[in-house]
Amino acid sequence: QSQNRCKAGLISGEIEESDKKLAKKIFKDSLNLIKNKYLPLFSAHSKKMLENYLEKSLLFTNESVASVSEKSDELTYFKKRASLYLSENDSEANKPETAMLLENFFKISNDLPGMDLTAGSHPCVSYPTDQWDSFLSIESVKQTIGENNPLVQKKLKSKDHIFVSPFSCQNADHGIQAIAHEIAHALSIFIKFNKVSESSAKFFNELRTCATNNYNDSGPAIQNSLNHQGDSALTEEDHADLVAYIAVGDKKIYFCSNLKPSLVTDAYVDLGFTNYPGNTHSNPFSRVILEAVNKGISLPQSCNDLILEVKPDMRIKKCI
Repeated sequence: QSQNRCKAGLISGEIEESDKKLAKKIFKDSLNLIKNKYLPLFSAHSKKMLENYLEKSLLFTNESVASVSEKSDELTYFKKRASLYLSENDSEANKPETAMLLENFFKISNDLPGMDLTAGSHPCVSYPTDQWDSFLSIESVKQTIGENNPLVQKKLKSKDHIFVSPFSCQNADHGIQAIAHEIAHALSIFIKFNKVSESSAKFFNELRTCATNNYNDSGPAIQNSLNHQGDSALTEEDHADLVAYIAVGDKKIYFCSNLKPSLVTDAYVDLGFTNYPGNTHSNPFSRVILEAVNKGISLPQSCNDLILEVKPDMRIKKCI
């Protein structure tokens, strides 16, 4: 038994170290792609501003909540505030920004007391869930727990954060595009609150408008720090996808990996264009089609027939 425990410890340590290194590489590669392929589309002055933000105000981490918080005091306060927000807002679409963030990043529900947010997790972790890559705006955290809270100043270092999921760690080619998508969210907030040049604003807004126009009416934008004037419910996420396509610039459809197999048949779920109320993401199948169209990948006639069927509700077109 001692030998087995020793072997298991050595192997798990090697795997953890390998995952950490890969997560850092994925973030670095994604960041370089954004800098080299997306930022040059802005004016020289705006490009410099955005580069400065990425280098000085955005941090990457693959640590769990247990690592960023030595004590649970801050998280206990977080739980109480989150529980209050969520109990007062029954409709997903009407939840305030902080409640949306907390539900997405912390998987908090009204059953908060039974959850252990300080539990350890995979070294590539999405604050602290291990399902999706995530972007966390420090301004949203400040609004929730206060600018002087130790979690803000000491652990999060008063900076925005991006978390790499285990899926991206273990599927690096997919992970690079996923992290580029999260970096696009970070840049979106920065541009919203910092003035860029007129030509840069025009480029940024035109790309968002093209993303918005994928749908005849996807509903009003959920009011949060990510939405811009003229956005619809799906604009921010669809726009972040477009930025990731620009950055990666290949002819592969990575979003196929997000289609979920059915547990009762040999088919897949979500193979349709229906979007769900309160969800800021386009339907998974729609994102597969949009990725193919924007990357210039030819669609089979069966897919083109489906696109014709959903007009005029959905107006799929190439934006980049």
